[in-house]
Amino acid sequence: MESTTAILSIKDLSLSIGNQHILEDLNFTMNKNSILSVIGENGSGKTSLINILSKTYTNHKGIVRLNEKNILLYPKSVYNQILGSLIGNACVYPHLSIKENLIYVAKLYQLKENRVSEILDIIDLSDEKDKKVKAISMGMKQRLGLGIAFLHKPELILLDEPTNGLDQAGVKDLIALIKKLNQNHEVSFLIASHNFDFLDKLQPEILALKKGKVVFHQTLKASNEPLTINSIYNEYC
Repeated sequence: MESTTAILSIKDLSLSIGNQHILEDLNFTMNKNSILSVIGENGSGKTSLINILSKTYTNHKGIVRLNEKNILLYPKSVYNQILGSLIGNACVYPHLSIKENLIYVAKLYQLKENRVSEILDIIDLSDEKDKKVKAISMGMKQRLGLGIAFLHKPELILLDEPTNGLDQAGVKDLIALIKKLNQNHEVSFLIASHNFDFLDKLQPEILALKKGKVVFHQTLKASNEPLTINSIYNEYC
């Protein structure tokens, strides 16, 4: 059963860089075990929001709470245990095998090697584990990247344009993996993406931004009439 407890709550969030207002008075809540996608034009504030959540930007105004605690009050080591991320295409070592990439990151988190085997099963790459990353498809690389992001069992994973460079098969596999992690492992996802076909198939909760402000926040299933990401984008963004 899906929890209604908030994993993320944002109150009066604003961000300015120089004289430019990037985000203005954002207010929203994201429940645990949910999938939320942020949409909007280039420059609407999607990536800036992810940069705040990853603590790349810390000069914002307002309060951002993860598990009801201000993110600025978390020690880095604790925060990094709760949060995972896959920003763009997976950052992996091409000369290493799939398994070796996972082992390398597992050692950084001081995880046991059996966790690597668990991840290989979850991302459905056990049979390909000894292949060099430089020899596998982009779709497999993204699944590996998401597996790396989930190695330390974070509660929330940030994805920024995760379908870039993927063919239809790769997108389909990525959707299946996101749903598996969400439904079977209780991982929440916050996703910034311009790929509306991907989002329509994923059926996430939608948060639309326009000029740094929230203009729409709803699940696709909550409407009495069928909604598509494109229709929301055209009307609100």
